[in-house]
Amino acid sequence: MINGLFNTSGVQTLDGYIQTPDLAKTLEFSTLLDREKIDTNKAVFFANGASLNKLRATSRETGTERKLLEGNDLQGYTAYTIKDTLKVTGYDIKAVSKILYKDPVLQSMTAKFYKDNYWNKMRGDEINSQLIANEIFIFGVNAGMKLAIAAAQMVLGVTADGKFGEQTLMDINSCDVKEFDKKYDTLELTHYNRLITKNPKLKIYANGWRNRAESV
Repeated sequence: MINGLFNTSGVQTLDGYIQTPDLAKTLEFSTLLDREKIDTNKAVFFANGASLNKLRATSRETGTERKLLEGNDLQGYTAYTIKDTLKVTGYDIKAVSKILYKDPVLQSMTAKFYKDNYWNKMRGDEINSQLIANEIFIFGVNAGMKLAIAAAQMVLGVTADGKFGEQTLMDINSCDVKEFDKKYDTLELTHYNRLITKNPKLKIYANGWRNRAESV
């Protein structure tokens, strides 16, 4: 979705914009922003990949090769994906956090990203223990979900293929949670120590990694 082309800061919604985007609707929203005295020179749009691709494929007018979105320009506005937010702030995590905190749309996009790419891959909604789910999820975000799932399988004593199937789910939901937690933390720390051994410069992250592993 495009941040700003639905209700935000009191600006009227343009229903169905991304389903049937066109130049008239894009310009209409610009008028709505002006009416609300919002500085359109500082307007930024956040979009997911599918929405960006749709806008890049939609002609501005019949008979022209120009598209609604060309490069990162949406009729005078700048369009960013979530990843671009880091670039805009010079990879300043605190600045990105402030942007995220103030933008419910970006929060929703970020939550969807983590749910689709991490939580759903580990079938988080089907895991009975929130502690175990948190363990796998946090390690997955840091080290990759395939490795996080494989680590869980190693704890359970099943084939560590990194694929979360029915057997893995059944074993997780029937295991001793405290025992799982203890063994999983050990595997996490072993992984991080191995990274530091290969690249000593990563030692600056050691305390954070250890705290993250042991706090869940």
